[in-house]
Amino acid sequence: MTLADDLLQQAKDLLDSDTSKPKQATLKRSISTAYYSLFSLLVDEAATLVVGGGQERKYLRNFVARTISHKTIASVSKSFANNPTDKIRRALAGHEIPGDLADVARTCQDLQERRHEADYDFVRRFTKQQATNLIDRAVKAHQKWKTIKDDEAAKVFLVVLACPPK
Repeated sequence: MTLADDLLQQAKDLLDSDTSKPKQATLKRSISTAYYSLFSLLVDEAATLVVGGGQERKYLRNFVARTISHKTIASVSKSFANNPTDKIRRALAGHEIPGDLADVARTCQDLQERRHEADYDFVRRFTKQQATNLIDRAVKAHQKWKTIKDDEAAKVFLVVLACPPK
């Protein structure tokens, strides 16, 4: 299993660990972990596309992965979920953004916003149902990614994550 898979499972396990009314700390940690599962998946995919796979390139992949910021993933996800910038349209070279890629990008954007609330807004409260819904969206995004990761638009998405336009 990958780190992304482990994080997704951990998000689920956190909610399952308390069958009664979970504490806010549990709910917030599960939401944050669900976001990080998707973040890790996409960052790892981007670094692997740019650098290549193999054990001999793991440090170079890590170097590339560490350059991808949360701010970058937010702006790239927003563009692919809603309306691509002119630079991204040119990079797409006529390829359409599949609905599943737009959904993955939208989910990433939404999860990042909820993660920010969960981690930094000490007044914001979540229900178990809200946390469950967000984790379910992360699960679906992981599944959708597997079906579209070889699409040309998905490759552009990953390259733009690793090499964002200025």
